[in-house]
Amino acid sequence: MPRGIPRAGTKSNRMTHQELYRLTVYVAAHYKESGLNDVEFAKTHEEEFGLPLTTANISSARSNINLPNNVTRVVGGKSNSKYAELERRVKVLEDRVEVYLKGSRGDKKADKSLPAPVGSFSLAS
Repeated sequence: MPRGIPRAGTKSNRMTHQELYRLTVYVAAHYKESGLNDVEFAKTHEEEFGLPLTTANISSARSNINLPNNVTRVVGGKSNSKYAELERRVKVLEDRVEVYLKGSRGDKKADKSLPAPVGSFSLAS
């Protein structure tokens, strides 16, 4: 498929450098406070911005200024990121490895108290 031609059913919006700069400034000013993800932000701010916006446009503008996606922000003291559980499991495994290394190095007395086994985990939604 030739470059620049979107597949059927997809939305494409190629911006000039000026438009992308203007969008980046706009995203810096409004994205974080909105609490919306890229898809919702593109839909709700398209009219106010004055150009058709895609999720890729918003994502590109965010990455230009190292602004994280609102989906991974902490809400109500709990992270709603899919990776929060994975991070917890990695920490448990690190603790287990440390306990193992203490015992194999001949440290004073190996700590036999291992954390409880961790259940299965999938990144699939």
